[in-house]
Amino acid sequence: ARTKSGPAPEKRWEHHASGCGQSAWSDRFDSARAALLPALVAKRKRPDGGPEAGGHVVAFATPSCVLASTSKNALGLCFMGDTLHTKLPMSSDGVASAVAQVLSKTPYRLMKMKDTSSEGENERHPLNQKAGEGLVWRWLPYLPSGPPLRTPGEFSVPIDADEVEAILNAAEGGKQVPVFSHGSAGAVSAAPTFAEKKENANALFKAGKFLAAIAAYDAALNVKPPPSDSEAAIAHANAAQALLNLAAADDERKQACAAEALRRAARAGELAPSYAKAHARCAAACDILGEAEAAAEFRQRAEACNSSSGS
Repeated sequence: ARTKSGPAPEKRWEHHASGCGQSAWSDRFDSARAALLPALVAKRKRPDGGPEAGGHVVAFATPSCVLASTSKNALGLCFMGDTLHTKLPMSSDGVASAVAQVLSKTPYRLMKMKDTSSEGENERHPLNQKAGEGLVWRWLPYLPSGPPLRTPGEFSVPIDADEVEAILNAAEGGKQVPVFSHGSAGAVSAAPTFAEKKENANALFKAGKFLAAIAAYDAALNVKPPPSDSEAAIAHANAAQALLNLAAADDERKQACAAEALRRAARAGELAPSYAKAHARCAAACDILGEAEAAAEFRQRAEACNSSSGS
């Protein structure tokens, strides 16, 4: 009754410019409604009527907020990840109150699959809704190009501001959009992934434990399978910033920290030439080392990256 008396079908989703839709009921039942009535997601259409490549990817962010995009819409998934991981934790009421309402930051794939329930079985799991004769809708943790379809050309949902920035810079610069390997949300007893180790390093960095953060970024870089160039560039650049922070706090080791920061930031720039932060941190290290000309050159590179991404 709430669904039928709510917004008209064409107004059930509000769309960001990226193509990512957000549920428009906003009555604290949005997530329950979408999970139990997956046809609402399957029938979602962009206002311009444009086609959307890929399968349905959904995040049940809060009771009143469902985000929906498709697996081949890099910017739509980027908006989804940015909202989940950088926007939701912030509110005028403070971090704790906002986080308390977050249901899940795990994206799910909506799939139409064969109904494998036994003949004569009257009860079906409430999330496995009928999708046609012999078919059901199922929600599976989303992993780009992962099982069961292993469809090529799918994009990832970013999990932090660095990944969001890397995706936007690549898209705006006309370059290949990086796909980050976060591992399967359903994996059991799996080895720590790059993303997990990087998150640990980020937490140490935010806590001001810069030496421990550098060691943690190095541990992330050594995972198997190895991270992509874009992922590795972020880790090296973050390690460089940690070294710059150490240089600012320790006059005795200032030069040594700056030299290592330059090495790490330069490596980040080699792996991702359009990554502005890598060049900016090279410039900061050169300032400390008294290399004014080199600092100016790195700043020009950083500005060029920012200009190309903003054009």
